Amino acid sequence: MVCPADTESLERVLKRGCWTPVERFSANGDEAPWQARVLGASRFEVLKHGEVKGQVEWDWSGLHNVNNALAVIAAAHAVGVKVTDACKALSEFPGVKRRMELRGEAAGVKVYDDFAHHPTAIATTLEGAKARMTEIAAGAGVPTGNLIALFEPRSNTMKMGTLAQALPASFDEAQAVVCYTAGIQWNVRDTFGSVGERLFTSDDLNEVIDHVVSLAQPGDWVGYEQWFVWRHSSKADRSLGHTGAGLTPFALNSPGGFARTSGVADLVVYLHGFRSSSRSVKAQKMIDCFDQAGLSSHLWVPDLPASPARAMAMIEQHLDARLQSQPELSLTFIGSSLGGYYATVLGELHAQASIVLLNPAIKPYDDLQDQIGKKKVYFSDEEIEFVPAYLGDLKAMEKTSLTDPSRYSLVAARDDEVLNCDTMLARYRGAHQLHLLGSDHALSDFDEILPFVKLAVGLP
Repeated sequence: MVCPADTESLERVLKRGCWTPVERFSANGDEAPWQARVLGASRFEVLKHGEVKGQVEWDWSGLHNVNNALAVIAAAHAVGVKVTDACKALSEFPGVKRRMELRGEAAGVKVYDDFAHHPTAIATTLEGAKARMTEIAAGAGVPTGNLIALFEPRSNTMKMGTLAQALPASFDEAQAVVCYTAGIQWNVRDTFGSVGERLFTSDDLNEVIDHVVSLAQPGDWVGYEQWFVWRHSSKADRSLGHTGAGLTPFALNSPGGFARTSGVADLVVYLHGFRSSSRSVKAQKMIDCFDQAGLSSHLWVPDLPASPARAMAMIEQHLDARLQSQPELSLTFIGSSLGGYYATVLGELHAQASIVLLNPAIKPYDDLQDQIGKKKVYFSDEEIEFVPAYLGDLKAMEKTSLTDPSRYSLVAARDDEVLNCDTMLARYRGAHQLHLLGSDHALSDFDEILPFVKLAVGLP
């Protein structure tokens, strides 16, 4: 049995009868065979009977995580695992969901989700986060940012106020405490009186999110505590830089700040990728978005031929017809993969257009060399033939520079298995960039990315 040292309630239980060896541990300085010597916010030594047996250096912070690690090491050691091997495994441990999980970064502000659900867990989580912030800032030679705790008491225990009196001290490490109070059965402001001016409360979700956004500055960390993210991700995603349900971490780089495009363009053209069609998952989701907004007449999703020259001729013919009847026609091009290459070409030909790119091809004349021949079209029973001359056509239409990168919004997935993410980010430097720290070429998590795309297009 493995248990923390000097825990009165556990000791009472053990004294009632225990017929198995007990291994005690402590990261708090209590007497115990297993101990930890904290060396930094995310680094500690493991001691057995006062002798250093190993060291853990990981991405986690907080004394509660150190205690958890000691418990695991002691348990593993009991079944024959070397302490050094256990420390190595913990140092490589990527973590679990909702335990100081980085949900995203926007304008220099990092947003974390942690399922701290009682005062002790909240206190140790925030202490660890602040220590980690301080350590990172010191290493970079910059001032430590503010730690903003966004808290929603949502478990039944919290809603009833059972642990309310212990809560205020749990937020000592936070420079701002923001509490969403809808449905709470006790007076949060009165109970949190000792927090003083650091406290903001509201039962209006919009006010809560807007307040956090107004507070957050580059270098700050925002920590979601308890249930807030899961229940209210849609509004938080749009305001704090999350993508949909927030399952894919990301970095948002938006020179001058990112704001919703003012209204949907008169014509929005969605251009699919190589061997794709208007029946692709992303195309259909965009069609659904426009239908739901009552703006289906604004969207055109053509099925593009394999020939780049014919594809561009088809698009330009449609645009010419629309421009003849509406000379001031406003345009947005959305392009996925090869469609992103076409969208860039069209964006440079139409200087007032806005362009949204989803894992765009940068040099398709190189990427598609192994695609010569007859190929089946995805989401269809049709077949296309891609001939060598098409590579030259793609090269001939290339636009090597962007006249105004701020017209472009880019979604680039780090784990794109087809195209190189760094090449995309470099090609569209100066654009509004949503850099997904994961995902794939098809953007299988497109539902999460839709809020960014809708903002860029101007959809409500």
